[in-house]
Amino acid sequence: MRWNQRRRVGAGGRGNNRVSSYNFITPNQCHDMHGQSGCPNSNTIQAGDDWLAANLPALISYANANAGAIFVVWDEGSSTGKLPFLAVGPHVKANYTGAISYTHSSLVKSVEHILQLSTLSTVASANELSDLFVAGFYP
Repeated sequence: MRWNQRRRVGAGGRGNNRVSSYNFITPNQCHDMHGQSGCPNSNTIQAGDDWLAANLPALISYANANAGAIFVVWDEGSSTGKLPFLAVGPHVKANYTGAISYTHSSLVKSVEHILQLSTLSTVASANELSDLFVAGFYP
């Protein structure tokens, strides 16, 4: 089964190893690298790193076993204006750093393409993420 084919959440949900085609996962406000008053760790970057370390391994294992892909995207870059972004999966080029610039619109356009949806006019001119994948594996 290709990674963009629908895997529906049904009775039993995760217990069936069945998930939907697209899943948006975000940490809570104590682990999103912004922090919030009252969070146990005042080092917001460390709290986010700890969350990723605790949660990504299982997601990566699932993606690898099911020919999936994970996009780790931050909502803003540093003062350089560059957006931190990682792509992980069995068909993502290993150790690849591309020269193409991406925006949040690139992610939206690529997800639309992967899920075979129409492209929104507001993201039509954005670069897609296709160069991150091994030839023949970007749907």
